[in-house]
Amino acid sequence: MDGMTQRTVDDHAQTSGPELLFRPATSADVPALVDLVNFAYRGDGGRQGWTTESDLLAGPRCDPEGLAEVMAKPYTMVQVAERAGELIGCFELERVNADDAYFGMFAISPAAQGAQVGTRVLREAERITVEWGCRRMVLKTLVQREDLGDWYERRGYRRNGELTPFPYGEERFGVPTRPDLQFEELEKVFPVTRTPASLAEVRDRIDAIDAELIGFLARRQDLVRAAAGFKRDEQGVRDPERVERVVAGARSKAEAVGLAPEVAEAVWRSMISAFIELELAEHRSTAG
Repeated sequence: MDGMTQRTVDDHAQTSGPELLFRPATSADVPALVDLVNFAYRGDGGRQGWTTESDLLAGPRCDPEGLAEVMAKPYTMVQVAERAGELIGCFELERVNADDAYFGMFAISPAAQGAQVGTRVLREAERITVEWGCRRMVLKTLVQREDLGDWYERRGYRRNGELTPFPYGEERFGVPTRPDLQFEELEKVFPVTRTPASLAEVRDRIDAIDAELIGFLARRQDLVRAAAGFKRDEQGVRDPERVERVVAGARSKAEAVGLAPEVAEAVWRSMISAFIELELAEHRSTAG
């Protein structure tokens, strides 16, 4: 399949840190991959990193037979990430159909967590997804791992409301320690990536994106108007500390998805200024 060749990522171009090498997993990698996935998520070893599920599930998360099944599935690849010859990360990517790719078995060695390795591995999966021509990458996390869902949201994913129960009774997925486990689905939609054939096509694509942005801004406007009723005075409306937090958040999220932080800040400051004026008008109307 496309995207299965060895690839080096110069991390210094994205963030500080040693070079990462991505390559397809082989049968020789199975023992090390099983150890990596189980160490990152289960048992006392997993507690060294923030991805642990040890408080929710006991038993192994991955076994050699299950991993071999994944690697043998059609339209599926398992990629490993190495740094200085050490296997420190992996993921599964399945081309579900022409539009969708499924992302799973995402594991980063606890010793490598906190150094943006997870973000870089996620971006490699996104790159392959786009290279395949898919418009959407889908993944699942436990609802109870809200911090993990938040991590994905900061990288451009959204919870789409799809929930599925945990497969109780199938111990190959783990032994639950509570009765309410379920998965939630998150997704990220990518723009069409085929090179435009003309300036007219470029403008058509921009117009389509602008139409989506208008829809999101309309939803934001509704919330701004609702907020006006909860604020006592104009200082509460302006709230400069809140503005700076929102702008800082926009810069951080922008960087995570490849948008220039300076562009994000300029857009957000302009948008916030316009909405503050709208909210002040709403506040004055309500107060009057």
